[in-house]
Amino acid sequence: MLIQPGIIRTEFEEDTSRELRAVSGRGPYGRLAEAMAKRAENATRASEPAVVAKTITRLLESPRPKPRYPVGYLARTILAMNRLLPDRRFDAMVTKID
Repeated sequence: MLIQPGIIRTEFEEDTSRELRAVSGRGPYGRLAEAMAKRAENATRASEPAVVAKTITRLLESPRPKPRYPVGYLARTILAMNRLLPDRRFDAMVTKID
């Protein structure tokens, strides 16, 4: 079974921007790192981690679990876009690189 989370509120965001800039900000991935850092700083909507925990519980208790469980804010939309768009277009969309 595969849990496929969308945008989930976690402690990860607290240091993401700083770490992205420190590790990749001046290298060949600088532009991408900056775009992702800004995106992390401006994230306003996200699901609580409890939605993932509830999904895991549901999966474990199911006599016939599904193979995939998209869960959280924008999970289904992000997965649909990933299936429909070419890789470079999808990557540009989720990182908003101009």
